[in-house]
Amino acid sequence: MLHLYASRLAIAGAALGFGAIGAAQAQSPQAQSPQAVEWIHGSVIHLESLPGGDGASASAIDGAGLVVGSSYFSDDSNVATEWRRGRAIRLGALPGSSSSEANAVNDAGEAAGDSIVNGDSVATEWSNGRAIKLGGVPGLVFSKAEGVNDAGLVVGITDDKQTSFATEWRGGQAIDLGGLPGSDDSAAYAVNASGQVVGVSGFPNGTFFATEWSHGAVFELGGGSVNSWADAVDAAGQAVGFSGGSNMTAGVATEWSDGATIRLGALPGAQSSAANGVNDHGQAVGSSNISPRATEWSQGSAFPLSTPSGSQSIANGVNDAGQAVGTIYPPSAGAAAAIDAPAAPEASTWAMLLIGFAGLGWIGWRGVDRFEQRATGVAPGLVSSRRHWSARRAASIAESTSSTE
Repeated sequence: MLHLYASRLAIAGAALGFGAIGAAQAQSPQAQSPQAVEWIHGSVIHLESLPGGDGASASAIDGAGLVVGSSYFSDDSNVATEWRRGRAIRLGALPGSSSSEANAVNDAGEAAGDSIVNGDSVATEWSNGRAIKLGGVPGLVFSKAEGVNDAGLVVGITDDKQTSFATEWRGGQAIDLGGLPGSDDSAAYAVNASGQVVGVSGFPNGTFFATEWSHGAVFELGGGSVNSWADAVDAAGQAVGFSGGSNMTAGVATEWSDGATIRLGALPGAQSSAANGVNDHGQAVGSSNISPRATEWSQGSAFPLSTPSGSQSIANGVNDAGQAVGTIYPPSAGAAAAIDAPAAPEASTWAMLLIGFAGLGWIGWRGVDRFEQRATGVAPGLVSSRRHWSARRAASIAESTSSTE
């Protein structure tokens, strides 16, 4: 049985896990720093890390443009961060914690993530300037919050070092949601206003299937496709993620809507892709395995999101205004300047934060859930939450692609 969370690893060990991408950039100290950016109206805006920070990444954005994520520091610690009007604000962490990360935010400005206390991950909510301990299911050791809706319902993962459990926090109580029949692991990654939760269930044979929890029932979203993963859900219950292939390096961005499974495809020339976020207009964002490259899906087509030359990018979330967030790697001297975005039908407004891959060495202290290891073969501890699974997946794709050329 695999472990959801693991002890810290050296930065070098995490970087080695990224193969060609990590090795190519490891020689430059500056190139080790992922940079949070925002894409608005076709322009890229650099979001500074907290004072003294060496880099940052963004995980989510709310309807008003509030961005949350993490700032990274040279002592290998992370601090949960929010950006208001482009200014970085420290969210902090639970008392006694060494690091923290914010993974999600709702339209009330409440953020959810985790803090590391005595080496253990503890699910955390930030509200009205306070860090609040959510904890886990009684008897379980680790917990991590991954999604929050506007009613304050939080979802994520708890773990006992043997099995992970999709978890919901309601009224101060952690509730084990269970998984698909026959599964031995589960994880919840997003929740909408109606309380529909999406995530993944894993099976003893190593397969995993996109999963929905609704009104006390558990459903498979995968449509029978072996290996699928749901990462986000909109107000209408439309979920996005990826499906297909023997592992994460072979799947394609997928939408599940009204019982139908729709493969969204990838950018031209890409063999695989994954969708990480979706808004209530059906606009999805994620990445395709070219570089990798941040991608938007709208009106049935995939469009590349502007990325400085030589950089890799992933989009992690998108709000109803079409603003998306993520991280870009490596940092560019011109990251704060406007960069023209490619044209798309009916001129969408975008705000893309892009995630860097070798830069993930900065976050080796956080755990990797067993689904990441099932799908990538990566040892626990090399990457963190499902936001960074996407980067791991894209990096693995890039490495396998380059090795066959």
